[in-house]
Amino acid sequence: MRPVARRVRRSTAVGAAIAAGAVAFTAAVPAHAADRTVTFADDGDTRNYTPSAVTINPGDTVTFSGSFKDHPLVWPSGDFSREATGDSRTYAFPRGGTYAFLCDFHPNMLGTVVVAGNKTAAPVFAVSPDPPTAGAVTTFDAGATRDPDGTVSTYEWDLDGDGRFETKGASPTVTRTYASAGTIKVGLRYVDDGHDTSAVTTREITVSTAPAPGGGTPVPGPGGGGTPPAGSTPPAGGATPPTGGTTPPARDRRAPTARVSAATTRGVKLVAGVARLGLTVDERSTVTANVRRGAVVVGRGTAKLTRVGAGAVKVKLTAAGLRAVRQKGRVSVALTLVVRDAAGNARTLRRQLTLKK
Repeated sequence: MRPVARRVRRSTAVGAAIAAGAVAFTAAVPAHAADRTVTFADDGDTRNYTPSAVTINPGDTVTFSGSFKDHPLVWPSGDFSREATGDSRTYAFPRGGTYAFLCDFHPNMLGTVVVAGNKTAAPVFAVSPDPPTAGAVTTFDAGATRDPDGTVSTYEWDLDGDGRFETKGASPTVTRTYASAGTIKVGLRYVDDGHDTSAVTTREITVSTAPAPGGGTPVPGPGGGGTPPAGSTPPAGGATPPTGGTTPPARDRRAPTARVSAATTRGVKLVAGVARLGLTVDERSTVTANVRRGAVVVGRGTAKLTRVGAGAVKVKLTAAGLRAVRQKGRVSVALTLVVRDAAGNARTLRRQLTLKK
């Protein structure tokens, strides 16, 4: 093979964006240029990239200069060698992370691009009812939280104010029933798709005492609605005078029953980038769906099921999820479904699914 060498060039062109396969980078970051160029060097026995490691900021580019015919470029997030023709190709890196690359012909010829500066934001959440009541379900909703340069993978809650974030999950909504009145400092943080953890947002909530059964103190009046006056005779027949008020009906605390359809578990074919997941429920419910590939959320969906029985929730895939399915034909993913009824009771289902193009 003839030696290949190319002069280092700076480029401001933006090539194909690479958004999948990122690994969070948390070590100290050295000084770096805005846009970088990597050349292919081949002197016979030694084949390498120069430089073999570059560090850039999100949105910067790296230009690869060399013969792609002699050294096809391969990424863990996909093989772009068929797109990279001639002797130059520029890629943009919009997301923080560490991206490995190598030559398809020479596995020892490899390198990395480190994209510094993955960003997170302070999460936000709402409390309902506000203020909460002891003995009743309180709902915490972080649905308004947004990651500035990606997506939220996991919500982590400290619901008892002890400083530990024991409640974790992909759903932005959780519930808690407090046994007694008091003031509690609730905390929320999240982990994004770049594996970075956000700052903690805390909020003090005051849990009020539940009202006494009967609605309060009985007031004497006609008909025996209280304690009979001194010297009076109780009603005939030995009946006990009413004490006032009525006992409210017991609250429904049963979580809805739900089941993922057999057709869905066998595999779901994408239509216009959307996966339709079938399920059955035994009461009207709101369904929230999250689809993960490894640690990365690649799809989300929400549906209100207004009828008992069969229904469906549509999950829209992210760009990374669509790319994975199109490249591989079929991809195994982890599905999490949270089914919540009108009373706030929730049931969580987890299944392993196959998405097909």
